[in-house]
Amino acid sequence: MQSRAERRKYSRGQRLGARAIIAASAMLCITVGSSSAGAQESGSDTVAYWPLDASSGSSATDLAGSNDLDLVGGPTWQPSGGRSAGALAFDGSNDFASIDDAGLGAAFPGKNGADTGDFTLMAWINPDELTDRQPIFSKQGTSESGVRRGYLLSASTSSGDGRLYFEISSGEAGSNRTVVTSDGPLASNTWQHVAVTYQFVDDGTSVITLYVDGQEVGGTSSAGGPLQANPQPLDIGRYYWSNSYS
Repeated sequence: MQSRAERRKYSRGQRLGARAIIAASAMLCITVGSSSAGAQESGSDTVAYWPLDASSGSSATDLAGSNDLDLVGGPTWQPSGGRSAGALAFDGSNDFASIDDAGLGAAFPGKNGADTGDFTLMAWINPDELTDRQPIFSKQGTSESGVRRGYLLSASTSSGDGRLYFEISSGEAGSNRTVVTSDGPLASNTWQHVAVTYQFVDDGTSVITLYVDGQEVGGTSSAGGPLQANPQPLDIGRYYWSNSYS
């Protein structure tokens, strides 16, 4: 596994969820435990790290564990289209990357049957538009039967305001969901490092913090918790609900 310095040095780029993507998304990283996402690198135990810097292939390798992603719908490798090297491009229609819940490592946030405390999601993204929700990480939906709610990190919202969006649920009811958006919008057609940290304290007093390019841009200290585990897959570039893509 790479050191934190190496992870930062070899971070790539990723473009997500837009309607006419030219280049896509790069480094994706998930950690558990306390973390300083503002530093733009892992500060604790890394459970998944996808550099997305390959030039070909039907999967994206996880260098931190065994959470390799299957590429679905034909996302395109861009060997020289990333922030500093390669990237993976999604067309915003039916391209996404995914791994079934059963394939996730035991410590993965939201894995069915697991207890999740603190965790961090990080990615380099370059969206070509922000007029609709552009999903980055999603561990919730209706792909599988059973519990549906978990978490979603998205560039922009369903209203198209361009803000970084995060939702997390401690149960299935609407009252179990906490939603946080950034203070201002993201930029289109430029690389940005986005991150969210979740610190479980108790239901109603947990802490969410959003970051863009290492700067805190929003959050709350009254989030619900803990995160509800579910049997849904981890999707990159797709949010699937009621038989439809977003």
